[in-house]
Amino acid sequence: MNKKSIVFVMIVVLSVLLQSCSMPSQQMNGWEVPAENMQGEMPIEPPPQEMMEDPDAMPPEEMPQEEMEPEEMDPNREMHIVDFLAQPPEIMAGDCTLLEWYVEGEAEINMNGINVGHADTYQDCPMETTHYVLIANSGQGEEIREIAVLVHNEGQPNPPAEPNTKPTEKPTEKPPANPPSNKVTATPTLMILQAMIVDLAVDNIYPSASGKIMVRIKNVGTEQVSNNISLNCKGLYTTQNDNQVWPPDQNKTITIKLNSGQYADYETGFARNPDMKTFQVSCKIAPPASDFITANNELNNVKVK
Repeated sequence: MNKKSIVFVMIVVLSVLLQSCSMPSQQMNGWEVPAENMQGEMPIEPPPQEMMEDPDAMPPEEMPQEEMEPEEMDPNREMHIVDFLAQPPEIMAGDCTLLEWYVEGEAEINMNGINVGHADTYQDCPMETTHYVLIANSGQGEEIREIAVLVHNEGQPNPPAEPNTKPTEKPTEKPPANPPSNKVTATPTLMILQAMIVDLAVDNIYPSASGKIMVRIKNVGTEQVSNNISLNCKGLYTTQNDNQVWPPDQNKTITIKLNSGQYADYETGFARNPDMKTFQVSCKIAPPASDFITANNELNNVKVK
């Protein structure tokens, strides 16, 4: 062999040796696998790619919770006369009837000149047909309710029942969307009726600083009273030995000129007696004929000593 042939053979041998030492890598499923792993061994699979949250992904939208606003409650509930009745409404002379009433809301309650509670009862035994007037005053307005107790006298024809001229109060109409209201709206006719009430009352009997026994007369109606009325007062002394002594009755005519809510004090004609153990006084007035509420025209057995 010549020199060129020897060089060619050496190149071929060297090429074969290099090819056997570095076998090409095989690909499987897109991953490069060394040639030795292709001889019966399972290829090593890459670990699964973890699911990565997209930082730009929007979180699921949360449904906004509707906030319920608490219902506003008025601490000062509207004044309203719920009930005012007499049981029974008709009696025989000498029998008794029970008056019952219930008033809602903050108010000053007055029944025939007497301050009473919001829910109370009062027993009365009138000898003649009597009217009772319940007045609730909230400071911003008044509501008036009136009832009559018919008294029958045995052996005499029954007096005809007086018609009730008081108008029926109509509830204020509200739009359907608004909740119902317990507010009572007085009609103009009711305001006229209120302005026509004449009512005098014997409000108090007390001793003055000088020892004279005084009687207080108050205008508890809604109309001014200017008139002469009769005042009759009776006294009862009790001695140190518990003996009872009746001094002469005191009768006089007095002049009344009072606006609604005003009062005046008058002398009864009696005075304290230091020699007596106790002293009780009763006073009664005869007001004008227009004063048809008679239950508050007298005050009996007031202990002034």
